[in-house]
Amino acid sequence: MWALDYQVDVTAVGRTVKILHVVDEFTHESLADLVAYSIDADV
Repeated sequence: MWALDYQVDVTAVGRTVKILHVVDEFTHESLADLVAYSIDADV
C-alpha cells in the first residue's frame, strides 16, 4: 500500500510551493517526491 502526503509552503518572495511525497507503507521507503508551484490531477 502506498501513502500520498501533500505539503504546502511559501517562498521568501511569496510564491506557493507544493510538495507531494509517495511512501511505501510496508517498507517505509520514499518512492517519489515532486516539488512544483502547481500540482494538478490528470483526468
